[in-house]
Amino acid sequence: PEEGRGTKDILELEEYEILYKYMRYHYTNDKLASKDERLKRRHFANVIGVLANTGLRPKELLGLYWYEIKVNKNDSRRLQRSHRLLTIRQDNSKTGRSRTVNAPVGERIDRIKGIYKHLEFEVKPDDFFMVNPSSKGRKSYTRENLARRLKDVLEGSGLQQRLEETGRNVTLYSFRHMYICWRLRYGQVPIQLVAKNCGTSINMIEKTYGHISTVLETELLTKNQGYA
Repeated sequence: PEEGRGTKDILELEEYEILYKYMRYHYTNDKLASKDERLKRRHFANVIGVLANTGLRPKELLGLYWYEIKVNKNDSRRLQRSHRLLTIRQDNSKTGRSRTVNAPVGERIDRIKGIYKHLEFEVKPDDFFMVNPSSKGRKSYTRENLARRLKDVLEGSGLQQRLEETGRNVTLYSFRHMYICWRLRYGQVPIQLVAKNCGTSINMIEKTYGHISTVLETELLTKNQGYA
């Protein structure tokens, strides 16, 4: 696994859509759950969206503060609504180097702040982005909190059975791998930019995901090859 963490197993695009729809239409609207529990489920669903669209390590997300999330003043008004810059501090980064992550998570982050408001919890700039409203010391949620909810939604959506049948194990860290894989496969983002945004090396990405570029570039790789 990359950098000794998690698993390289990821959800495919169609599977992620299944998970997304389950969380949006069933998990967060369960009438048997209390109002606060439904709000916390909405919070979790948006958090998964943030992980999937930033490539953050779970530890980095849990250690992020609200004041470290900003609008990019260089962006157009449209992008300022949809995108955010997330500063990963040196002491919150696995590599020991700070970085700024640029990602289309503006709406999700705004929804998360709104959920805290509905929970009657006032978020302060120096609060953790993942502050647990039930914590007396305003501590962050734990990886275990999120892992339990991930297990619930994988099972509830029916995806866990499919994962077991295909020998895959999806964890919170899988969404980082999914982000990198999808940016290379679907976005065809230059590997240098992906590496910089994710706080990892080009060598590590090539080692883990190098097969993707060769799979995508069939026409380029075989151009004029018929003459040989």
